Parts: sequence; structure tokens; C-alpha cells
Amino acid sequence: YSALLLLGHSTSDSEDGKEAGLLMELADRLRSCSDLLGALPYKTCASLCYSVMLAPPVTSGRVEYGEHPVDALFLAGHFAVPGRSWLLSTEDRLMLQQVRRTLHLLPWNRRALKSEQDLGELTEAETADEAMSPPEPFYLAALGHLVPHHNEAKWCSPPLSGSSCRAAISGTRIAPAASNVSSTESAENRDSDQRSRCGSSDSSSELGERLGLDRCRGTFAANEIQEGLREIMAALSACDIEHHLITEVETEVHVSIPRQALSRCMQQPEPNITQNDIAVVWGSKLHYVSNGVSQLDLSLSPAARFQVTALKASRALDVVVVPYWWWPRHGNLKERGAALARFLSDGAE
Repeated sequence: YSALLLLGHSTSDSEDGKEAGLLMELADRLRSCSDLLGALPYKTCASLCYSVMLAPPVTSGRVEYGEHPVDALFLAGHFAVPGRSWLLSTEDRLMLQQVRRTLHLLPWNRRALKSEQDLGELTEAETADEAMSPPEPFYLAALGHLVPHHNEAKWCSPPLSGSSCRAAISGTRIAPAASNVSSTESAENRDSDQRSRCGSSDSSSELGERLGLDRCRGTFAANEIQEGLREIMAALSACDIEHHLITEVETEVHVSIPRQALSRCMQQPEPNITQNDIAVVWGSKLHYVSNGVSQLDLSLSPAARFQVTALKASRALDVVVVPYWWWPRHGNLKERGAALARFLSDGAE
């Protein structure tokens, strides 16, 4: 259900309507579950909460399908428990940062505020891992587009108690992206073994070993976003356009450009005081969904649209997404910078 929502199928105009029909069937199954919270692991609850807040439900003229089968705030209250911070991997914490962003933008109510505050305590209990490569903000950007997350190496674990168990888990850290391609097969074998043991053993020592193998998914996507923004900054520098890389937790990593700097480059009149500065987001392959086979059919995914909305709401910026297929692959840096300046000046969305 989460995956189909975040692929944009709840608003799909496909002729056969198979995706919408499947979503309705899955919604009925979720409604019929008498103990949904008991049946779903915490990470699945987080993925489901994130997706139902980002994408609308299927509408087919039948009133019962005009809403999601689960209450997002009900789900959030289930997994937003600060006391569980020691069970979180880095990936879990980054995923919950995305959920926290969605809760922050909800119309104010006590439940949303309480869940957002609890998630703040939960995600801030651990500091960022400075050894991650690419740096953590790029993983945070990637993971928001990789939902749903089903690997339950952490949250499906049996309850633990005692300082020894905490020590075994607190040492878990994310391994940087492997630099040796030949290690891929062995890493996949370890992951397969990890999944086969997940939730099947009550041994705390084995659990500690399993948790120690945890790594953050999204390495390729994080690298693509980092490289894309790096190329954008190099092109801007070649044209002497002032810019700054912004890696704050509250927003997706982006390049900020003062409106005046762009106007000077384009030899345009000075912008008025009401015009916002520009935030440039790299539109990776994960930022887009399509029901067709042509690039003309591509559109921003529900997750990407949310990140744009969150950026506009929190920083009062004009957001421009630079699609991966648009970026010029030929010409020198100055020519690329000039093309980018024209793209931004035209107010592309």
C-alpha cells in the first residue's frame, strides 16, 4: 500500500485502473485487520505513516475510499516513543526525520504536536555519524525517496534489558559505502543471512552481531545527489554566481542562490524585496515517477513534491528542481553555468 501510494498510483489516470483497484483491495485488508499495530513492526508503521501523509487516497466515487484505511497520527503515536532511541540504527533515525518533517507541516493539533516532539527526542538522541560517506545529509535526502522500508534488523528485535544489551547495540554504526566492488557479493550474502535471522533468535549476543552488520541503504542515490549538487556548484562558480550548500536537518540538501546574484549574471534589473532567493534541488532518478515510457511522462513523485513544499514552507524560497536528464553533459563549466542560469531565470519547476 505504501509503495503504490508513493509511486503516485492513487492519483494515476491509467486506462485499465489496475493500480487503483489493487490499492482499494489493500486498503480493505488494512481496514479488516483487528489489531493492525500488533501485526505491523515499528518500521513498517513509520513507512505507512509517511506514505499516507504524502499521497491522497484512491477516490472512485465510493465514499469509503475517500480516506486512507489508517490514521497517520494513530500510527505515529505507536512508534514515536523516545525510550526506544537505543534500538535505532542510523537509517531508522534518518527515516524518522522524514516522518517528523511531515508531522511538522500538518495543521496544528495536539496529537501531531506531541508526536513531532517525541520524534524530535527520538531522533536527536544520537549524534550524526561524521564518518559516513557521502555525509549524512545526502543519505537523509535519499532515504525520503526510498520508502517503504521493510528491513526489520532493528525494530523487529525481541525486547532487551540490561546494560550489556544496550552496550551491544549502542556500538552499531553505519559502514561507509564500500570502495571495493569485489566485496559486493559477500556483503549481499551477509545481508541475506541477516534477514533470515531477523526476529528468529532470542540470543542477545547473536542480536548484537546482527545489528553490527547494519548499513544504510541509499548509497547510490546519496552519491548521485551529492555529485549532482557538486556539478551544479562548480558550474555556478565558473560563472561567479554566489551560492551556498545547505545541509540542514529540516530540509532536503540543496544549493541556495541569492536572487541578486542570479540577476547580475543574467544582466537583469535588481530584484525587488519581495522576490525570494532560489533553492536548487537535484532531481535524481528517485525524484520522478511515470506511467509511460517517455521522459515527457515523468513527474515529481509524492515524496519529491513534499520535499519541495517543506522547503518552501520552512525557508520561504523559490524551489527549482534540476532534473537529472536535463543537466548538460557536454561543454565546459562556464557553458553549463550559463545554461543553468537561464534555466533558473525562467522559473522552471
